[in-house]
Amino acid sequence: MFESELAYKTQSVVGWNLKPDILIHGSPCFTEDALILTNYGYLNINNVRIGDMVLAHDNKWHKVTNVISQGKKKYGKYGNVL
Repeated sequence: MFESELAYKTQSVVGWNLKPDILIHGSPCFTEDALILTNYGYLNINNVRIGDMVLAHDNKWHKVTNVISQGKKKYGKYGNVL
């Protein structure tokens, strides 16, 4: 598939100085009621802020350095996702 055929706009990460430990296609989506374990306890995903520490998939605490919102979308029978 060519970039011009994609239904969404691709995003360049060149120059972001990333150190990824996992590569994914697209962005992971969370339902609007997803709970995230932070240094303050469980928070709704909408309340996680830059600077918070979150427990990640690697079972380590990581500081939130960026928050991306793509708005609400209808996703099949499961309703809204962020």
